[in-house]
Amino acid sequence: MKKRLKINSDLQAVGSLFRIGWSHCSKPEFLALQCTVLLYGIVWSSLTVAQQFFIDTVAKGAETGSIRQIITGIVAVGIAFLTCQVVTCIYDLMNNHAFMHGYINMLGALQCKASAIDPSHFEDQRQLDAFEKANTGIEYIQDVLYGTPFVILHGIGFFGTLFIYLYSISSSLALVIPLIFIPSLAVRIMTSRERTKLENEVTPLRRKASSYEKALISRNMMTDTRQLGAVKYFLNLLEDTLHSIRKLSEKSRRHTICIEFISNVIVLLGYIGILLLSFSKMMNGEISVGVFTALFASVGRFFSIMENDIKRFQEIIEGTSLARYFVNFLEIRERQSSTGVDPVENNIQLENVCYCYPGSDKNAINNVTVKLKAGETMAIVGENGSGKSTLVRLLTGLYLPTSGTVTRGGLDTKDMSLAQVRNGVSAAFQRFQRYPMNLRDNIIISDITKEASDADLDKIALQAGLDARDTCYPEMYDTLLARSLGGVDLSGGQWQRIAIARALFRTNDLIILDEPTATIDPLEETRVFKQFYSVSRGKTALIVTHRLGSVQFADRIIVLKNGCIVEDGKHKDLIRQNGEYAHMFEAQRQWYITS
Repeated sequence: MKKRLKINSDLQAVGSLFRIGWSHCSKPEFLALQCTVLLYGIVWSSLTVAQQFFIDTVAKGAETGSIRQIITGIVAVGIAFLTCQVVTCIYDLMNNHAFMHGYINMLGALQCKASAIDPSHFEDQRQLDAFEKANTGIEYIQDVLYGTPFVILHGIGFFGTLFIYLYSISSSLALVIPLIFIPSLAVRIMTSRERTKLENEVTPLRRKASSYEKALISRNMMTDTRQLGAVKYFLNLLEDTLHSIRKLSEKSRRHTICIEFISNVIVLLGYIGILLLSFSKMMNGEISVGVFTALFASVGRFFSIMENDIKRFQEIIEGTSLARYFVNFLEIRERQSSTGVDPVENNIQLENVCYCYPGSDKNAINNVTVKLKAGETMAIVGENGSGKSTLVRLLTGLYLPTSGTVTRGGLDTKDMSLAQVRNGVSAAFQRFQRYPMNLRDNIIISDITKEASDADLDKIALQAGLDARDTCYPEMYDTLLARSLGGVDLSGGQWQRIAIARALFRTNDLIILDEPTATIDPLEETRVFKQFYSVSRGKTALIVTHRLGSVQFADRIIVLKNGCIVEDGKHKDLIRQNGEYAHMFEAQRQWYITS
């Protein structure tokens, strides 16, 4: 009973995934491909009939001395073979085109979905894993969409035609096909379940092995690993994990070998049975030498095609678990606007706001109440882990509070879509991206609808401390910034200037610098911030930094500690209070004096 329910569940999953794939494909293209699949099965099955005709015709021609009959037989089998090749080529071209067309559409749907759901969703490592699996699941949905009809229609075309041909010769020969096909399919389903069980057991171990391997060979980690003398340590961990994987794989393989041996015995008995039956009928004069020879030549092809079709169906069933991740991801609730009204100003108000990251039992932001006025420049300072970046994401509406309210222009951020939240906001974060594109695209990617000449880019670059005429940019704005693609590599400081230029290029009313100058020297940082204060005049601005020398020109400074605002005011006022800010400022001042 359980096995029957399991099979029904697998078939229902295939049907559900097929409908998802159908909604993202080109319908005329799909239907044309399935007609080709049916024809593909028929022509390859008809090759057996052509071979029979060829042998019988040649035999008669040899008896009568008719060259014309011999030539007719050769031409017939040649046309049949060429037809098979042509149809195969057409199918391959159509299948590849349809597969890529559907893959691109589904990839676009996945990325659009990812950009529409709450960004805090991706703070949970489990959700990140699910997103990666959803991305992999696209290929498996494509397999379901194109593989399922292939197995069905190809089976109807090939085995149906062959069954009719064999039945016309002898009903006993025709019955051999289902007697072999059904047990072989059952064996494949059993091995499929065994592989799925193995995959579930091995997946966590593979992740561990991958992390150990990265510590040994990845560009970002291998230097530290060697410097610490930890190569042997990670190598031992990797070897132990791989041994565990090997043991599980060998255990599973022993089981599947026994099952596959039974399957091969069934196939062999069927192979022998068809040959013995056809030989017996030839000796009794029921079939011609041509029929026997054609069957003898085609039996191998028949079993090979049957095995491939069953194997493909098995792969479809195995892939449904990963394909489901794509479906589940598309079902995640999106952030949508409940009013359809955009905020008219950038007054931002937080009232009694708390925020806790997914999977954590500790608030990153605790009971914060603060107001950022339109046109005001606010600096947020504090020790590492005090909640500075989290507060910025709450102020902008990217994250929704666990409790309390955040309003922007009078609108609750919970009632705003992500498109509304991002509109008119530009940011340079500490963890900026290094896109493998040219310098121009790395800047204008923040606002691709905006046209910009080299002169326009020069103005932005100057504000960010970037000079496209420097020797490190041999082709100026057309310089490819990816050594692996034949371009150039840049330092961390140069990339940070590009990230700042990217933020300045985007049309904005609210601009954010979140620790964007961490790898720039203090003098250059001071120049960048002075320029930033100049270009952000009249706009709402947020600055996050741990270097306090650059924030004294801000309209207002708030000091965070353990997720709470402990001080709020101008630089001079906070220094006079001789509190947390003053102590941090004096500690940094003394550090520079000592240095």
